[in-house]
Amino acid sequence: MPEPRRYVLTGAPGAGKTTLLEALHHRGHVTVREAATDQRSVFLIGPLGFIHHTAARRISYADSLAFVRVHEQVYEAYGHHLVHVPAGPVSQRVALIERTLARL
Repeated sequence: MPEPRRYVLTGAPGAGKTTLLEALHHRGHVTVREAATDQRSVFLIGPLGFIHHTAARRISYADSLAFVRVHEQVYEAYGHHLVHVPAGPVSQRVALIERTLARL
């Protein structure tokens, strides 16, 4: 059996990463919260345009955008290919991820 492919989904707090992971899981993908990967493609989940503040999430939207820029710079500096997943309905975001995975 071939080794499973692992990919990174990253993004600022409140970008919808957990929602996307849950949707991908329901579509049959195996998902984990944290894992090491040697894959070069990284899905950068774009901010939704707002932040839903919680006791654990106190970041401002402006700080969220800065967080995304830092992620872009660091992943690119280490030679990763960023796949930008823009804000939108979960179904569209999942479809973009699945189309990209099919090509990789």
